[in-house]
Amino acid sequence: PNYLSVMSYAFQMCDVPPSPNGQLPGNCDYSRIELLSPGVPLAEDDLDECVGIGGGLGFGPDDWDKDTLLEGITNCQPPNDDNVEADINGDGLKTLLTGFDDWSNLDYRTGLSGAGDGGGVPNEADPQTIEDAQDSLGEAMAPGVVVEKTGPATAIPGDVLDYTVEISNTGSGPALQALLTDTAPDGTSQLADLGAIVVGDLVTNTSTFTVPEDACPGDFTGASATLNFEDFVGHALTASGTAPLEILDVSAPELTLSVSPAILWPPDHKFQEVVVTVAVSDNCDSSPVITLLSVTSNEPQSGFIGAGDQGPDVLGAAIGTDDRVLSLRSERRTGGLNTGRVYTIRYRATDTSGNSTEAAVIVTVPTSFNHIY
Repeated sequence: PNYLSVMSYAFQMCDVPPSPNGQLPGNCDYSRIELLSPGVPLAEDDLDECVGIGGGLGFGPDDWDKDTLLEGITNCQPPNDDNVEADINGDGLKTLLTGFDDWSNLDYRTGLSGAGDGGGVPNEADPQTIEDAQDSLGEAMAPGVVVEKTGPATAIPGDVLDYTVEISNTGSGPALQALLTDTAPDGTSQLADLGAIVVGDLVTNTSTFTVPEDACPGDFTGASATLNFEDFVGHALTASGTAPLEILDVSAPELTLSVSPAILWPPDHKFQEVVVTVAVSDNCDSSPVITLLSVTSNEPQSGFIGAGDQGPDVLGAAIGTDDRVLSLRSERRTGGLNTGRVYTIRYRATDTSGNSTEAAVIVTVPTSFNHIY
């Protein structure tokens, strides 16, 4: 891991990792620096996890022994200030892993020697060997990225929602070339280049979303965040998180009533059919439930002596249903404080979210024919 060159099997297919600090371009490159530092190898029996592969390149710590603790004598915090042992190159041994500065040691004069001279070019590694090397190092330095997106679980139209994305790396090695796609509830996305997320990092990204005024339940179900990144040997990886959202409908339906006829005449004690017209609208429910609540009168059903008053005064009114046709008796009190009879018909409109509105319409039996006009 401390030999960042295409000469390494793990990086041979132009997969040298670019350094997060920009010092090393990576990809199809030869090693430009000796790691940990000139003359200082990685000692598999004496590894400082907080130093990682060293060189100040920004790759960060490495949890070589995979115990979820960063341990080492240099920068780790007590009580985790002892170096550890681990076979990090997967050869079954614990040896010194010596880096090399390729560019500073190129020999342009010697050239290539023929096989008959005892020199020549050694055989290239076969594809399986390269794949095995990449898998081994990828596992040894595997990032453990967790993406958590949090925000309000419920909202109403017009709300401004604050979202937070937290990205942590609790794995063994860095997440490189990390690109965050932060997606709002309406599907729009923002991209953020986070570079490298090293072991122990916690990166935070915030965003806001305004719920449209005409939003209804089911229009938006949540926000999400996805991080695309690479491990140390160039394997493409991804991690994501979601924040569920429920839009609440808090607006009641609009209810308007009209009735025909609105005036009953003559007051002959007979029933007349009355038809109620209901106009209802709702921002989220196209068909709110209409319920007839009551039909009442400002006069008793009977009891005016000598007036020919009869009861009942209401027929065919199915209270508790969507009944819009009923019959009312055309009569009213005579003499005395006669102000005419007023029937009040009351309805309720209820949408699927349980919001309701009540409205009433009246039918009158006037005191005289002149009061009709």
